[in-house]
Amino acid sequence: MLPLDLTMHRCPLAFVKAKQALRSLAPGQQLVMMLSDPGAVQDVPKYAQKQGFETTVTRLDGTRVLVQLRAPDR
Repeated sequence: MLPLDLTMHRCPLAFVKAKQALRSLAPGQQLVMMLSDPGAVQDVPKYAQKQGFETTVTRLDGTRVLVQLRAPDR
């Protein structure tokens, strides 16, 4: 499982970096992403689900969200 902390980035950069990370995953590979920007918290999980990733979102506190992703078996 690969970790990716994007809490220091704001949209659109957080979203762009998230998309790059998702594209780099091999089928079945997992990624854990931490987000804090409200736009990224909303957009990244939606984008990942539309791309076929298994997605689990866990709110850690008032601003930080942990997103667990598994790449689709193509």
